[in-house]
Amino acid sequence: PHGADLKPAAFHTSDPNIAWAIGCAGAYKTTDGGSSWQLMSYDDWGLYTLTSIVAPQSMSNRLYATGNSEGGSGALFRSDDGGITWNTMIKGLEFWITDIALQPNDADDVWFTTPSAVYHSGNGGNTWISSATGLESVAVQNYVFEGRGLNSASVMSDGRCFIGTEAGVYFSIDGGDTWSQFHSTQIGDSPVDQLVAFDANWGPTMLVLSSERLILVTP
Repeated sequence: PHGADLKPAAFHTSDPNIAWAIGCAGAYKTTDGGSSWQLMSYDDWGLYTLTSIVAPQSMSNRLYATGNSEGGSGALFRSDDGGITWNTMIKGLEFWITDIALQPNDADDVWFTTPSAVYHSGNGGNTWISSATGLESVAVQNYVFEGRGLNSASVMSDGRCFIGTEAGVYFSIDGGDTWSQFHSTQIGDSPVDQLVAFDANWGPTMLVLSSERLILVTP
C-alpha cells in the first residue's frame, strides 16, 4: 500500500522474511517477505529524514539508522528490538551524515562519516570520538566543499576502517585516531562515491565506485 514511498534498507541476517525500509514517515518493517509493512513510529522521524538503516551481522535485533535534517544537520539512531523502539544516539551534528559502517564481528563498533570528519563508537553509540587527523587535505573545512568531502566508509573484521573521499581512499589502523592515504594506481586521487572492504580468499580486498567506474582492488 505504500508503493514507491518505500526504499529497501536492511535485511535480517537469518530470517529472509524480515526486512526494513525507509519511507517519508520514517522506518518500516516487514515480517512476511514484503507483503505488508508496518511503520516503526518515533518522534525524531519528524526532525530528520532517514537516509539509511543497517543491521549488524553479529546481532539480529540491533539496528542503526542515520538521518539528516533540512538544515544540514545529521543524527544517528539505534534500536535493540528489531526496530520497534528507537533511541537517538547522537544529533545536532554540524554536517549531515554521508555514510555508516559496522565492524562485522562487533555490533557495538560503529563508524560514520560527515563531509568534515569520521566518528567512531566502540560502545554502540553511547559515546563517540571524531577525528580528521591526516584528512586535512580532503575534509571539508570552513564550509569549503570544492574538491573536499568524506563520502563513504567500510570496516573490516580486524578493525581497519577505509573511507572514500573526494580525492581517493584513506584508512585507519588505530580506531580512527589518525588517517593515511591508501595508495593505488587504479584509484589515485579520483573521487570515491562508495567502497566496500572485505576479506576474500586471496586477502584483503576493496570494491570501489569511482568516477562511474567499479574498481576491484586486490593485494
